[in-house]
This record gives sequence, structure tokens and C-alpha cells, in this order.
Amino acid sequence: MGGRASVTRGKVFEREIAAFFEESIGIPVRRSVLTTQMFSKVGNSDLVGAPGLAIECKRVEALNFRTALAQAQRNANRDEIAVVINRRDREKTGDSVVAMRLEDFMRLYRAAMMYEDRIPRT
Repeated sequence: MGGRASVTRGKVFEREIAAFFEESIGIPVRRSVLTTQMFSKVGNSDLVGAPGLAIECKRVEALNFRTALAQAQRNANRDEIAVVINRRDREKTGDSVVAMRLEDFMRLYRAAMMYEDRIPRT
């Protein structure tokens, strides 16, 4: 699939992930205004509204996660964690894969463990 159909599929996936955020945790995430290929060098994440995250959505069968993560990192503000969300055809939205740097994952995991009082707050 290429061209216009690929762009349309990407936009649909971005809306799908935005809706998943809202349905799952009540955060009103939406597509960025500047997520078209024409503006890809501007430095905007695909989705906005998820505090602390710079989200890149990729709906492809085979993804180079390191390249996609580098794009997310370029688009991230200083205080945001760059994440890539990927879904293949015929997968449920909730089965999408999230990629991020290990250090960023550990920050999130540590915060979750402190929130659940499983480890001491530091």
C-alpha cells in the first residue's frame, strides 16, 4: 500500500490511538494539526494531549523501531518521553506494541511502583 491510501491509514490509526487513550484513561488525546508528510520536518508528535509523552503512531507490518523512535525523540520536548506505537493489520488496538528507551521505561515503571506503594518514594 502506498501513497494516499497509506497516509489515510496512518490518519485513521492516529485517531484510533487517540480514542484508545480517552476510553482507557480519560485523557482527551487528539491528532496534531501538523502530522502530514509535508510538515514531518517541523517536529510535532502525531498525537497531542498526553502529558509527558511524544507519541509517534506507525501502522505498518514491518517497522524499523529505532528509526521511528529517533523520529519521536526529535519531536519530543525536553520533558517528554518519546514513544512509538505500532499496530499491524488484523491486530486489535490494545495489542499494539509500544517502544521506548529503557531509561524512559524505568522512569514510568518506578513512578507506577511508587504510586502503588510497592517501593519507597524517593
